Amino acid sequence: MIQSLDIRRHPDGSTDFDFYRRRATRWRRLARRAVIRHYLRVIARPVRDIIISAIQRSSVDRSQDQADACRTKRAPLSLLSRGISPSNYRRGVAAAHR
Repeated sequence: MIQSLDIRRHPDGSTDFDFYRRRATRWRRLARRAVIRHYLRVIARPVRDIIISAIQRSSVDRSQDQADACRTKRAPLSLLSRGISPSNYRRGVAAAHR
């Protein structure tokens, strides 16, 4: 059995090349997008890993800075209200505990 080709035609009987041109353009655009998506996924993995490692390094640095800040002694407000300066904090603590 021979199947007839379903060719899109204008009302005057000529072939509708614009229809096929638009369809081919659409197929090329979809293929191009698929290729771009594929290579973006391939490239995104190492870039994502680099960004994650940079964030982890910066969070480690930040946590070390916060730990250093917690280790530094700050003069309590009660000592400051008594006129003891932060530079004399250790002497003030020693005097307050006597």
